[in-house]
Amino acid sequence: MKVLVTGAGSGIGEAISDALHARGDDLVLLGRNEQRVQDLRGRYAGADVRVGDLSEFATVAEAVADVDRLDAVVHAAGVLELGPVADLPLEDLTGSCG
Repeated sequence: MKVLVTGAGSGIGEAISDALHARGDDLVLLGRNEQRVQDLRGRYAGADVRVGDLSEFATVAEAVADVDRLDAVVHAAGVLELGPVADLPLEDLTGSCG
């Protein structure tokens, strides 16, 4: 199975990437910068690792434009804003990136 995973470098995305990699799936991993991409390449031998900053839609579109097919997408990248819901700006609740 060919799977695109965002957030593969930590947390839930890393745990999912570990399981998929161990299972032998064909992984396409997005890292937000070149340093993160190098870390992912070292961890997931054989994975197709690309730079794609999720806060820039055009960058992500370019990063995956030549992927011939995907069987699944795991969007595990995220940003955590702590505080009472009533005090959080709407952008934090809707996922808008600045």
